Amino acid sequence: DPEGVADGPGGWHVDDLVHFPLPSDVARHDARLSMPCFVLQIFTPLTDLESIEYGPTQVVPSSQYAGRRPDRQDGPTFEGRGPESMLSRAGEAYLFNNQIWHRGAPNTSDRHRFLGGITYSRRFIAQRFYPFIDYRMPEHVWEGAGPRLQRFLGRHEKGAYG
Repeated sequence: DPEGVADGPGGWHVDDLVHFPLPSDVARHDARLSMPCFVLQIFTPLTDLESIEYGPTQVVPSSQYAGRRPDRQDGPTFEGRGPESMLSRAGEAYLFNNQIWHRGAPNTSDRHRFLGGITYSRRFIAQRFYPFIDYRMPEHVWEGAGPRLQRFLGRHEKGAYG
């Protein structure tokens, strides 16, 4: 993002800055190249979101290759594809690259939309930024946790970045 400004909540957006920005005269990243995913979102609806009026998450497929923010707020498209709704039931889960264009659709129903979410990122990102730089996992969490659970919770051998 040339302005260095992160998007706020609401509306069509990518989370964070655009990681691999492209000039406006380049339509997309080269499809022959593998694009790394630095940050992955996993959402679990806590209420049923089985139709559009409940405000499900929407994504524009493949837009993580755009190298820019959404081109418009009213029905953005990328390579001829428009928004698709992540219709789901409470307890199901879906995941996406945080660079894909996405939003919570307007909730026009009479009930609240609740989501639980977790973010995973590459180690060199996850352990260097707020609020995690000074975070210490409480000792009682580690007690009785096997190696697999400890890795899931962020315990790693020392690597290139600490």
